[in-house]
Amino acid sequence: MHRLIHWGGAAMVAALAALAITEAPLGTPLFFAFASVLCVVYGLLLRHLLSPAAEGEPRIAADATNGRLPTLLVTALLLAVAFRIPPAVAPVGADNDMVRYMYDGRLQRLGINPFLVVPADADVAWTHTEITRKMPSIRARTPYPAAAQLFFRAVVTIRETPRAMKWALVLCDLLTIWVLVTWLRQTNRSPWLALAYAWNPLVILEEGRIISVASTDALPLAGALDFLRIALAPVLTSSCERMVKLLQGPLTGLPDGLAPRRGLVENSLSEYSVAGQALTAEARLLAQPVSFELVSSTQAEGIEDRISMAPLAARRLAEMVDLGERMLAIELVVAAQAVDLRRPSALGEGTARAHGLIRERVPFTGEGDRVTSDLEPVRDLVRSGALG
Repeated sequence: MHRLIHWGGAAMVAALAALAITEAPLGTPLFFAFASVLCVVYGLLLRHLLSPAAEGEPRIAADATNGRLPTLLVTALLLAVAFRIPPAVAPVGADNDMVRYMYDGRLQRLGINPFLVVPADADVAWTHTEITRKMPSIRARTPYPAAAQLFFRAVVTIRETPRAMKWALVLCDLLTIWVLVTWLRQTNRSPWLALAYAWNPLVILEEGRIISVASTDALPLAGALDFLRIALAPVLTSSCERMVKLLQGPLTGLPDGLAPRRGLVENSLSEYSVAGQALTAEARLLAQPVSFELVSSTQAEGIEDRISMAPLAARRLAEMVDLGERMLAIELVVAAQAVDLRRPSALGEGTARAHGLIRERVPFTGEGDRVTSDLEPVRDLVRSGALG
């Protein structure tokens, strides 16, 4: 961890400085060469933060929450400050969002409501400076909410330049890091986790200029969530298929429906088959990708971010996981019944433990017993991770 913080941090500072100096355009080999350094170091850092500490390494998950921060963590936080300096000192052109932020603040300083103004109108021509006349959003009303407008006004009161606006956002970014560290310590969590944000290399690239802000396109996240649901669909299908086959005597050699004995007229656990298939069918429908569902990309004359549908992708994933937990609960109950009927001489350690946990919540369905209708305790068991 020591080497990663020192050498990795130095490499990130150097890469960010090189990007700011060369102004390498997005998509060029030079850009990818420098950006890959940031991604590799950040990936290694996350690996350390999210895995148990090795012998001789600082304890990430069990740091003291009282007293002074570890020296190595302080070094990492100082490096996080250094990461933000090269992007902050990079040139600010007329096509930069900072210009619109400044202009909205300028309008408020002049006593004009920015929500009622289209900057290209002749009536407000006198409010422009040389740089604001060239901003790409000059023909669109401001898309920024009231809270952001108050921030713009406050910054312009101090200094009315795009660079001042950029530095103000950098200070807000650093304040966010401080709040994260403070909150983690006060809630008895490891302050090291703040590095997941402080060392995050995501930036906006506008014609080769690196702008350190928090606004990022969520399309890659929406795509990842789509792929995760697509991957989960066949997993749930397999779970349902195993459950259905366990209920069929010709395939298992056990009584149909896993009844206590052959020849019974009752369906026994066969009722679960219909419920499991319904859950799986609904879950599979949720696997349909949504990240490509974009009606238009010209919102506010094309100057605003596209709609990525990431919230819908996340909501569908949560719903799919919820259905999957219930499907798995059914499969586990059916499998436990099959094990009891098969009566093997011995079970593996993990299988025996899982069987015991299931039987603590759902008993064996004997002759004349009603099929358990409430499988929520088993679903809670799946969600808890105790079977892992």
